[in-house]
Amino acid sequence: MKKNERMLYQKNNLGQMLILFSIMFNVIYSIFVLNHMYSDWKLGLFVFVTIILLLFGFLVGSKVLLYSKEWGYVAVGIGIFQFFRVFIENYDFDHTLLVLLNLCLVASALTSLVGGGISVRRAIVRKQVMDQSSNKQHILST
Repeated sequence: MKKNERMLYQKNNLGQMLILFSIMFNVIYSIFVLNHMYSDWKLGLFVFVTIILLLFGFLVGSKVLLYSKEWGYVAVGIGIFQFFRVFIENYDFDHTLLVLLNLCLVASALTSLVGGGISVRRAIVRKQVMDQSSNKQHILST
């Protein structure tokens, strides 16, 4: 059996694992930011954005497991948003803490981008394999 034909019965564990790592880095980032943030309107906005990202992250992780190409693109979008958060969010933290938090955001962005890219590529290949196998079955039945 060819390697690509295994996609017909195996799940996309690598894509899901990378998305879950992205969520983990986002949670680490959020915990440290929330511990050092002042209570004002920015705190509420930060919590709202974090909740939305976590909800979409878990949804993307479950959909990517089943080779959903559209949700792979959503994972890429989340990765791009996470990357831009490095430049958008500006906090008055200690320099060392700020560098570590930015590294967490970049790691979250990279794992989401790679996981989404792998998932999109695998979904396209899986669709091609399914089309080829259905064509073979159609030829055999006639």
